[in-house]
Amino acid sequence: MLDAGFDGAATRVAYGILNLTRRDSHEFPEPMNTGEFNCVRLRLNEIGNAIARGSRIRLSISTTFCPLVWPSPETAAIGVKSSGSLISLPSRLLKKIDDSLADFEEQESAMPLEKKVARPPESSWQVNTETQTGEVATRPHGDEGKYVDEDCGDWTVESTREAPCSIRPGDAS
Repeated sequence: MLDAGFDGAATRVAYGILNLTRRDSHEFPEPMNTGEFNCVRLRLNEIGNAIARGSRIRLSISTTFCPLVWPSPETAAIGVKSSGSLISLPSRLLKKIDDSLADFEEQESAMPLEKKVARPPESSWQVNTETQTGEVATRPHGDEGKYVDEDCGDWTVESTREAPCSIRPGDAS
């Protein structure tokens, strides 16, 4: 994470995911032992951001990133030794030629289709928690809308998506 200012706003500029049982091999997972420190290398996805001098960088570490990563089936805790830890950021020094580089030209694109909106887009995200069992169910709904292109013989385009999922405490497998 990059702290984009001193007002508390933050912007994610990169992330990486690693199941720590696969820290040495994806083919042969090994359990993590409680209280044992392991050296782990995690490569983040590539970024193309210029980070201004004086910006603060925050590293967030989590045992889950739902719904991308399901939580561990067992309670998990992670500790980080700050001594010996390293965050390595790629850098490129400014060059004299940078001042003479031309700006990108305005992008080219086709004219947008003339279309009639038959149903406007909308989205919602429901989260329900069952109080007795603790089951959490999510129901994201996305509707890209419905459009009709009358110039192409009433060509109709519409798209909706739902991806419901649920999880109970202790049942992450």
